[in-house]
Amino acid sequence: PFVMSLNSDWGMGKTFFVKRWIKDLEERGHPCIYFNAWESDIADDVFLTFLGEILLNLCEIVPKKDDKGIIEKATSFG
Repeated sequence: PFVMSLNSDWGMGKTFFVKRWIKDLEERGHPCIYFNAWESDIADDVFLTFLGEILLNLCEIVPKKDDKGIIEKATSFG
């Protein structure tokens, strides 16, 4: 796992950089989860929105045949 924080002025290319990097990583076979707090600002509790986004992406990343309870464990943890 890897977490990185980018901080720069508006319009400096942070989103472009991250989306391009994700595309590159996915092309190399690395699963990625992209979360943009500004685009996902739909609830009072950002943590719930964040967990929901992770769960949605996990369902896409982990095939059902390889699940081994990962989705249920993630849901109960959240």
